[in-house]
Amino acid sequence: MHRSARAEASNHFAQALELVRTLPHTTTRINQELQLLIVMGAALTASKGYRGAEVERVYEEVRELLPQAEETPQLIPVLMGLWRFTSVRGEYQTAHAIAGRLRQLTQGLQETAVLLPAHFALGYSSFRLGQFHEAREHLEEAVALYTDEQQPSRFESLVYRASMGGMDPQVGSLSWLAWVLWYLGYPDQALQRSQEACLLARNFELVMSEAAAHYFAAAVRRMCRDNRAVLELTETVITIATERESPLWLANGTFLRGWALADQGQFEEGIAAMQQGLAGWRALGNDQLGQPSLLLADMYCRAGKAAEGLRLMATAVPELQRSGERWWEAELYRIKGELLFASTDTGLESEAEQYFHKQLWCPANRRPSL
Repeated sequence: MHRSARAEASNHFAQALELVRTLPHTTTRINQELQLLIVMGAALTASKGYRGAEVERVYEEVRELLPQAEETPQLIPVLMGLWRFTSVRGEYQTAHAIAGRLRQLTQGLQETAVLLPAHFALGYSSFRLGQFHEAREHLEEAVALYTDEQQPSRFESLVYRASMGGMDPQVGSLSWLAWVLWYLGYPDQALQRSQEACLLARNFELVMSEAAAHYFAAAVRRMCRDNRAVLELTETVITIATERESPLWLANGTFLRGWALADQGQFEEGIAAMQQGLAGWRALGNDQLGQPSLLLADMYCRAGKAAEGLRLMATAVPELQRSGERWWEAELYRIKGELLFASTDTGLESEAEQYFHKQLWCPANRRPSL
């Protein structure tokens, strides 16, 4: 796993599982099985994606074994791995419930290595559901647990890295906190946090975390319409992803780079790169692409292709309703309104106005009283 030899790693984990299952059926054995399943699931998803048949079987075994497991701190990375699996598949309500169980399991513990991932999971899940204030609370709690004297060695456990998808939880907390702060209306704080995430990953030589941090920083810059910075940051993401043979981060970087090009008016090249990024995500089994599809639909609208944008949007609205994802709901209504308004079909102006009205009163837009 350290050397990205995922196929070999999967074979060794499978042999380890066979040996563990020859032991007496006890809670200790069940906990050992669960930890092996989580690391094997991480190895398989890296090469086969989250919709691969082998991957789904592994996590189904995790679900079946969990009720028999002993509630000990050893279960924390297992819950983290299952939380990540459900999150990537767009099962956000389920993921939020798993994060809540994870937080309960860490109650009374003082160890940063378990408290930080628990707060990260709850913060991420809350953000996805559009609960920005709760997300900020948990992510800031995760960031506060870190001190300059600490080293990434606290997360060197293979099970912990696997449960976080190879990403350092502190880097992840800073990166997602930046997004939350932007949505709450604090762009300067968002930029500062994203810069801190990039610096932390670089200083600790966490290569894949560095790719992730640069991607999230590029996303914040995208929201600030800083195309030059987006292109520079995504170049780093693409370089790392290519060197480390990471199809996920290659798809991420390619898509966001395409957006920056299209936003500069290079619609043909930019939209082609965005489509390439979407294809990369789908190849990994990630079909929860509502928000990326939304960005691509927006570019279709700006390129004078409203009909293509509306066809793409036809999948985005049902996806929001199915998953319960709310953080991009307001933007969905705006773009749907823009597409209807720009459509060559007549009589859609009143429907467009309805979507603009929904955007204004979307719960995710509400701010606390000053």
